[in-house]
Amino acid sequence: MKIEVPKVLKPLRLSEYAEAFGERAVMVWVNPPVGEILEFIDISKQTTAEEEQVKRALEIIANWWSQGDERWNVEDLIALAKETAPTDPLLWPWMRNRTVAMIFDHRRMDLTSSDPRHQGTNHPLLKNILLAQRINRASGGTVIAPWEVEQLPWTWLDAFAAMTDDLPAMRRARAETAAKVEEVKKRLKGK
Repeated sequence: MKIEVPKVLKPLRLSEYAEAFGERAVMVWVNPPVGEILEFIDISKQTTAEEEQVKRALEIIANWWSQGDERWNVEDLIALAKETAPTDPLLWPWMRNRTVAMIFDHRRMDLTSSDPRHQGTNHPLLKNILLAQRINRASGGTVIAPWEVEQLPWTWLDAFAAMTDDLPAMRRARAETAAKVEEVKKRLKGK
């Protein structure tokens, strides 16, 4: 018996970000090839990605958003980020992060791990325990119990993921940049 796996599409409801968006949704392909997911994550983890890598990451997201009736391309995503940045700078990062979270959730990967190759646990109770531990660590104390994790909206889960994954990477990048600036200043003073 031959089984063909269909492309599974799920709505990324913008009302999860802000109710003012109403019924607007982007259809996300939640079962793309694993290689594409890992490629996107590898690019995303880099603190200083090359222009071609950024373009490739945007191509991947555009592909994930173009399996339904709507078509997206790199230019559309750049326009989305630029147009929303002045009034709502968190919309684009939320959409990007939520897309990846939807894919992981569909695959039942462990959302508590920052390593996408880590399959984690499929057991929902253990997943919630690990996620609660991560949130509590980021908060500096006990603020949530494992049985409360599923009550949190995705915006909060994305915020904790940003605090534990994105923020340390941004701090490292800032420190590296500051060190390079100081090195250049010292070289210029020496001349």
